[in-house]
Amino acid sequence: MPSPRKDPKLSPDAPEEFLTRNPRLAGLLETAFRYAESSYPVIISGETGTGKEHLARLLHARSDHVAGRFVVVG
Repeated sequence: MPSPRKDPKLSPDAPEEFLTRNPRLAGLLETAFRYAESSYPVIISGETGTGKEHLARLLHARSDHVAGRFVVVG
């Protein structure tokens, strides 16, 4: 089984990290983090308990908007 992947570019002040051994999730995270570095808006949807807010906080921490406030909508 492969070892968990950490994102090496994660800001040290980011609230949390994602660790995964799932290659599909790792690919999704890489894509999401590329969008965080762009000016494109991101919408995260999914079922309750799937980590949407967790991912949103990570994306916010990696974006140019990190100095602004993070607002949870839901």
